[in-house]
Amino acid sequence: QWFALSPGANPDMPVGAGPWLDDNAACCKHCVWDLGYPLIDPIVLSTDRTNTNASLHLDCGKFEREFDALNIGPEPMHLTIEEMEPYLEYGVNKYLVAEGRLNKLSVFEQADLNLDNLISKEEWFVLRHFWAP
Repeated sequence: QWFALSPGANPDMPVGAGPWLDDNAACCKHCVWDLGYPLIDPIVLSTDRTNTNASLHLDCGKFEREFDALNIGPEPMHLTIEEMEPYLEYGVNKYLVAEGRLNKLSVFEQADLNLDNLISKEEWFVLRHFWAP
């Protein structure tokens, strides 16, 4: 049986993982159980962040803030390929693009699940959950 123990919680009274996830991180249940997230990979929730490598990339809490920061154009709640450009020119994405290992247009087209040439917030969440950098 799995248990969740939040910082400051009583270690003698851990909370079952299922109820804790229902209350605090329902989206993690989807990733872990429905999508077959690798069990060997630690799940670090944004409320329990540390300075580990995983915490820099698996922070679902920042995805909405990223989308909102990029969404500066005329289409509210949708990203154009031009608006998505800064994301693809940052960090490891910048390196992969420069090395010819990542094609910006291909990333945009694959993220555009409904083929409307825009990335909705929901499509952004899907992209960010499966392309972490």
